[in-house]
Amino acid sequence: MTLSKTKIIFFFVTIFLLGWMLYPNKLFLAYVYEGQSKLAKAEGYYLRHLEKRPHSKLAVMRLANLYHRMAAPEKALPILDKLYNHRKNDWDLAMYYLSYVQDTNDAEATYKLTRTLANNFIDDKKIAPIKIEELLDSAYQHALWTQKYDDAYKILADIIRISKRPDDYIYDMTLLDRGFKRTGHLIKLLNGQFKKNPANHDIIHELAAIYLVTKDYNQAKKIINHGLTLDNKNPEFLKLAIDIHERSGDIKTAIKLAQTLISVGSLHKDDLTEQTRRLARLHAANGEKTIAVNIYKSLLKEDRTDPQNWHDLIDYLQTIKNQGEFLDYLSSYTNEFPDDIKYLKILMDTCLYDLMDYSRLDLYLDGLTKEPRITFALDVAYGLINQNNRPLAQIWLDRIDTLFKGNRVVLDLKIDNLIALKQYKQALGLIENYLYHHQNDKEMILLAIQIYMEQAGASDIERLLDQLVRVDGANAQTLVFAAKELYYMGAANKAENYIKQAIKLNSSIENWHWLTEISYALSQKKQTRRAAEHVIALFHKIRTPTLEDHRLWFKARGRFKFTKYLTRDYNRAIKDHPDHIPLRYDFIDLLLENKKTSAAESEISRFADDFPGLSKEIRPYKARLAMLKNDWGQAFPMLEALIKEQPHSVYLKQDLATTYAKLGEWPAALDLLESIKIKTAKNDTITQTIRALRDLHDYRTYAEYLFADFGRDEIMSITTGFRGHVSKKFMLSADIHAFKAGVSALNNTQFSGKAFVSLTSHHLTDIVLKLGAGAGISEARKTPSLSLDIGYEPLDNLALNLQTSLRDLRTDIPTAISAGVLEDTASLEFNFTPVDRVLFYAKYDFNRSYLKTGAYSIEHTLEPRIGFVLLKKPYLTAGYQFTWSKISNHNGFFNSVALIPEMNAHYFTLNLSHDLLHNLALSTNFFIGEDFKRDLRLFKGDLFGGGVGLKWRVHPSFIIESSYAYGRETLSGIAGDYHQWTINLTGYWGSHNNNKPR
Repeated sequence: MTLSKTKIIFFFVTIFLLGWMLYPNKLFLAYVYEGQSKLAKAEGYYLRHLEKRPHSKLAVMRLANLYHRMAAPEKALPILDKLYNHRKNDWDLAMYYLSYVQDTNDAEATYKLTRTLANNFIDDKKIAPIKIEELLDSAYQHALWTQKYDDAYKILADIIRISKRPDDYIYDMTLLDRGFKRTGHLIKLLNGQFKKNPANHDIIHELAAIYLVTKDYNQAKKIINHGLTLDNKNPEFLKLAIDIHERSGDIKTAIKLAQTLISVGSLHKDDLTEQTRRLARLHAANGEKTIAVNIYKSLLKEDRTDPQNWHDLIDYLQTIKNQGEFLDYLSSYTNEFPDDIKYLKILMDTCLYDLMDYSRLDLYLDGLTKEPRITFALDVAYGLINQNNRPLAQIWLDRIDTLFKGNRVVLDLKIDNLIALKQYKQALGLIENYLYHHQNDKEMILLAIQIYMEQAGASDIERLLDQLVRVDGANAQTLVFAAKELYYMGAANKAENYIKQAIKLNSSIENWHWLTEISYALSQKKQTRRAAEHVIALFHKIRTPTLEDHRLWFKARGRFKFTKYLTRDYNRAIKDHPDHIPLRYDFIDLLLENKKTSAAESEISRFADDFPGLSKEIRPYKARLAMLKNDWGQAFPMLEALIKEQPHSVYLKQDLATTYAKLGEWPAALDLLESIKIKTAKNDTITQTIRALRDLHDYRTYAEYLFADFGRDEIMSITTGFRGHVSKKFMLSADIHAFKAGVSALNNTQFSGKAFVSLTSHHLTDIVLKLGAGAGISEARKTPSLSLDIGYEPLDNLALNLQTSLRDLRTDIPTAISAGVLEDTASLEFNFTPVDRVLFYAKYDFNRSYLKTGAYSIEHTLEPRIGFVLLKKPYLTAGYQFTWSKISNHNGFFNSVALIPEMNAHYFTLNLSHDLLHNLALSTNFFIGEDFKRDLRLFKGDLFGGGVGLKWRVHPSFIIESSYAYGRETLSGIAGDYHQWTINLTGYWGSHNNNKPR
């Protein structure tokens, strides 16, 4: 390829032109430096650019921004003014210029520029009048502030001339006239100008407007009519004329003028629409409702996209109370303009508050989604509830809950409505969820407690009461409330703790009263007395005690001792105040607790006569009275009904369990006690009662090993057995015993065994019958045997027991086993607890032992014993026992079996037992005594002994018992030291059935 001169020259020329075109010009460099924040260099390049192009809008505006960044805005004002004077019709530039001046905070400069710009653009049809109105309004406000009233009048006149809604401005001009008395001067000036130039349209318009403002309607009409004579189709004259006639009350003329104005045909579309609206308003003002409605409808028909057309029609229909069409058009409008919140709210409010329409929940929800209004949302809910439409109310509340997350009023209403619907589980779910996040809300905790009380949720009530105390434990009233509720539920231990805390905060007579009652429920006699003493002491310090103070004083005295004097005081107080129900309840309560059966029955009857409307409230006392009279059949239905009404009352349930047991319905008693144990705090009394019932009534098998060493003699036995109820009224027992006995000195070992079956009947309320049959076998003898036991418990503190047997094989002495001794026995036991800590026991035994040869012996034994409870936890008793025994020998019976013919011993005893854990109990005992008949002396230690025992509930269905005993004592005919070990394994399983009585 060859290169010519032309190609080479063309190449270099092209390079030169590209370089010249691509070389950055000054405006571009100014941009670059401005972006790099090199403001001074950027300013220089902008100025150089403007030297050649002084009217460059882009450069001037960029430089003005730059000066603003340089904190020198005053530098930009000359170049902006110069550019605006060159481009006076540039609205965007004008607004930028005005904004820039406003940023300089020079109010006067802003005012002057605002007036200049308004005057320049006031007749410009391209600019919307509302924008000019905004400029003039700003200038007007400044003129007022700086007391330039002449300027203010002129500005107002301009605003009134261009404004589509000039009423407010006319009112302002009226105020100026009244306040500053300047209108007269302005009219004088305008009249002078009018005389000089009566054909000047601007002067005519301004003078007529001023007369309108001053309410000189005649002069205003004269001037404007003059103007219409000059130009009867002048839109501005017609507009002003309409205003003048409308304000003067000549509506008909105003209507004609408005019709003329509309027919002129030179109005802009928007102006024509506005004047048509005005005509509708005039017809409305003239009472021509149909014409006004039709005009509004025609405007809407012509343009449904203009919201104002809808607004005018809807607003007027609402004004004339055309409810049907108003709702139709309003509904249509909200469908077409769903984002217009104002009219959607009008529709919602009309439907809800005027029509009470609760079927439009979707409409209401849509509106609330767009603009949440909690008051409206709640009003819908209240309306549904008032209509008793609670299910729909719940649906609505669930919906608005998503809109007003965390709103406490909505939550409270939801919970209240659920409670009314008896949907307690759902209500509690909401409450528990709320309390999980707001643990210190006392109100909500109390509400939850109230609902759980209805639902018998004792364990939840206790948990919430604890939470309430954590939240408000410094408040004595809260502590008392918690203590009282826990006391009623049976959790008296925790109630005691809370009431003591309350007393530390407020040692009032009422708080000490509650400690008295709680301590009494816990069987803490010393603390009950101490608390009652405080009640009495505080009562005597009160100068003018009230009846309530007397009531607490009476109850405290009753906790000490229920005397005839207290009865007298109660009767006097009831006579003086027969309507004081708590006083009478207390009296009945004390009568029942002190087993004053007749007096209690009389007082209950008197109460029922005095207050027939409180028959339900007196039922708990009637039930207790029936129990006191051992009328369990009457107590049972009353207690069952009461528990349905008060499902959280532990005391009622305990009474019912006692009634079940007394009626022989021990499975039902067990069920009820187990439910109490699960739903309340640990209660030792309930636990012990359950164990006693299960020990008595559950199926069980057991095996026991016993070994006794008497030095010369020893006995070993193994026993296995079964016990269980074949029905609720009959218990079957079966036992097998194997014995090994020996006399070590004679190297003689004897084996024997027994098998026994018995049937126990619980048919009678206070009597238990047990009939048994069995057989015994040894090398010397085989025999059948019979037995009968009768147990009788007429009172809670009195029990009798008679045991008899015939032809039983004697296995307690080796020589008796080897001789094949049989025995007939009878035993009578007597247990009596006259007062709480005194135990009395007496036993009489009869025994006839006999041999095949006809030899026999007769034994009579009497053992009275008295014991005293020193402590209850641990359980410690001390007692005294006397044993008298006499055996008569017939036909040489003693030659075969050695027995002690006579005993006359007395003992001092100590017994201690304690539950170390809920499943482990230990016990120990000790005795020491003397027997003159056997020459056993107290101070020589001839007659003493002791032992230890263990009971371990490895599992509720498996128990291990073991014991060891040592003594210097005698069994029948065997003297010396002895050691005895036993171990018993018992397995339990469920009761026969759990059916409640019919």
